[in-house]
Amino acid sequence: TIHAAPAQGSGTVRYLAIGDSLTVQEQPKLWALKMQDLGYTAVTIGTLENGSSGDHKGEGREGREWSDFIYERTVRTRPVAAGSEAAYLAMSNADRVLHNPFLKVPTAADRQNKASLIYNDYIFDVRFYLSRFGFADPDLVSINLIRNDISFREQEITLAQLERGFSVIYAQTRAALPNAHIGFIISGDARSTQGDADWRTDRWP
Repeated sequence: TIHAAPAQGSGTVRYLAIGDSLTVQEQPKLWALKMQDLGYTAVTIGTLENGSSGDHKGEGREGREWSDFIYERTVRTRPVAAGSEAAYLAMSNADRVLHNPFLKVPTAADRQNKASLIYNDYIFDVRFYLSRFGFADPDLVSINLIRNDISFREQEITLAQLERGFSVIYAQTRAALPNAHIGFIISGDARSTQGDADWRTDRWP
């Protein structure tokens, strides 16, 4: 027996999804549909078309690791210079994917107070990102990374990248959004020799 409870939510809920291809494929769309079922007006925030229908927004980029988002690794992404927001938004979605709109040239205060969060002379900054594109503050932020760290790196490197990336992205998201819900997603694997091995060696630690 299935009982569908009536929708009891109301008002607008804003969602910013950050992640890899798992975010690109369905995550913002499925979240929005669930929120609508509960009675909310769901708004997805982002500069990219994420979700299979292409009509939801997010910051999911295929193949990305924690190190790509904080600019510890520079080969898969480029900063969007301050003042070039319109030019960035005018690019194709495929070209926008190659850029990271969260990256900011650190201020003197950043260099003094957040030196450990700076990589390759840029800092991941959620407030900068929201302000430069005129986004209202999200109520919910999710980070869905680590699949590619596990796929491409040895266990020790995976865990180190996770630790550094988490320390930057959580600190900067919480500083910008003190009242937001921040969620971290570890996507599952089907039961298989490889899937079970990934859980034992990478996901569980």
